Order: sequence, then structure tokens, then C-alpha cells
Amino acid sequence: MIEPAQNMSGGDPSDPVDISAADLATVLAGQVSGLQGMTAGLEEALSASLCSCNPLTEAAFVTFQRIDYMRQSLKDIEGLLLEFGPNLGWLDKSIITKEAFSRSVDMADSISPMLKREVGAPVDEPSSQAGDLDLW
Repeated sequence: MIEPAQNMSGGDPSDPVDISAADLATVLAGQVSGLQGMTAGLEEALSASLCSCNPLTEAAFVTFQRIDYMRQSLKDIEGLLLEFGPNLGWLDKSIITKEAFSRSVDMADSISPMLKREVGAPVDEPSSQAGDLDLW
């Protein structure tokens, strides 16, 4: 089940999160990769369900185009994060706290890879997070 970020447990919300900006970009690239994979799966599933006996409405056609645009955009965001993420840094590391992370997202699962990291632990490869969502 996906929990709201406000219901996060563990530690003081003002505790700093020990993650570099470059490592955050790598984790986010992995999450974007997972979303891109789900979008591609949605696009394929919808395409497979099409039938020439029931042509697409204009609204459905536009929705297909939007799904394709979303898939391509997610792939581009992943590429940007992977290419330039290693060069990112924090201007003020003291503001990177659990509370700030929680305030910036709707779902705790979006930030759990950053909060569960141990100091000095290697960052997971971007593809390791892909598709690891518990939607039920």
C-alpha cells in the first residue's frame, strides 16, 4: 500500500538526510525509469486492446498521444538526471531534512529510497527501483 508522506515514521523530522545531490539524482533517475516502464506498459496494453471494429474517438487518440509524450518525457528526464546528476551539489545541505523531503512529496514511497540509505552506502543502480511499486 502506498502511504502518504506525512505518515512517515522513524526519527526526528528535523534530522538531516545524508544523501548527496548526485546520489539523489541517481535515485530519482531510477524512479523515473520505473514510471517510464509503467507508461510504456500502459501504452502497449491499450494498443493491444484496440480493434478495427471500434475506431478511436478523437479524445482517445489525443489521450494516446499524451501517453506517448509522457513516456518520452520520462525517458528524457531520466537521461538528464543520469548525465548531469553526478555534477549536482547542495547550496545549503542543512535544509535537506526528513521534514523537508516529506513536505515536498505526496507519497512516502517517493522518498523512502533516500531515507533508508545508510551513511556511505552505495546508491542503487537506477534500474533497481524500476517497477518495484506495491499498488495494492
